[in-house]
Amino acid sequence: MLTSFDLSTKTDYSEKNTRCFSILYIKLEKEIESFIMGQNIKTKSIIRRMSLGSCLLLLLVHFSCESIHETLPECRLYIDFRYDYNMDFTDAFAAQVNRVDVFIFDKEGTFIMKKSEQGERLGTGTYKMPIELPVGEYQVAAWAGISDAFEMPELYAGQSKLNDLTVKMKREGTLIHNTELEPLWYGEVKTVHFTGEQEQTETIRLVKDTNKFRFILQKSGPGEELDINDCLFEIRADNSRLSWNNSLLEDDIISFQPYHLEKVENVGIVVEMNTMRLLENKKVYLMLTRRSDGKELMKVDLIPYLLLTKMEGHHIPAQEYLDRQSEYAIVFFYNPELLNFLADKIVINGWTIWLKGEDL
Repeated sequence: MLTSFDLSTKTDYSEKNTRCFSILYIKLEKEIESFIMGQNIKTKSIIRRMSLGSCLLLLLVHFSCESIHETLPECRLYIDFRYDYNMDFTDAFAAQVNRVDVFIFDKEGTFIMKKSEQGERLGTGTYKMPIELPVGEYQVAAWAGISDAFEMPELYAGQSKLNDLTVKMKREGTLIHNTELEPLWYGEVKTVHFTGEQEQTETIRLVKDTNKFRFILQKSGPGEELDINDCLFEIRADNSRLSWNNSLLEDDIISFQPYHLEKVENVGIVVEMNTMRLLENKKVYLMLTRRSDGKELMKVDLIPYLLLTKMEGHHIPAQEYLDRQSEYAIVFFYNPELLNFLADKIVINGWTIWLKGEDL
């Protein structure tokens, strides 16, 4: 019998696992011996040794895997997230983000796995996503806030590449979007060297890719106000398809139209619209067209005016300002008699911009 097997030399196992191993070994040995005694063959001893050896091997594998699993949290990789790339310069991840999707690629950029989390756990202020990976070098990417308003291609482990990781805003065949967008954040692609020697936490910083505009049109001078039902408001932009590095891919020009439109007494017409990521070198037009005759009443390239507020109050690069700022309130003044939007100023996020009598 193989009762001389010394489990005390297996220092990787806990005392509890050692006792369980001994009991299972004795029970299996007796059952196999009973079975073999009933067989009248000369190779009885060979089969017996093979059977016992196989059982021992299975038990060793079982307890070895269990031992490894018990130590896994001591050398696990964690990902945490920060959204402080905003005009408050404070981390708003816990307060604003309700879903994150993390994508793991190897160092050559081949897709390995995806892991997601959503709901209350993200709002604790201490959330870290555990990632189980062997030691190695990886590229880690993330998108946050993915909802039914957006679509992503299916990625296949061992086949898909980093540049396959794109996001596209869904749109109707008319290329009109007139519903409020859920916020979307891009997570920087980060190279991670996972050593496995100790708990390792890597931080992914988020950039918001959706923008909200609130336009207020106020009458300046005598004459009748605009008929709200005769006004077509649009933001026209081709900025709704994003690459793995948050650059804009070739896209259709989308007509972003109001998801909220109302006439406010003693204030004017109030319009709320969305659009996607704004770039300093890419035109984004606010347009107002009279429905009854198709006359274009206003066409404004928004980017230069938005950046004027940056220059007045924020000493940061233009693109950083556009990425940090995600909500704009703009007041336009119009002359009903001339049917133009000029006046002498517009107001953006509380900043007054004097136009020196120029038409928009």
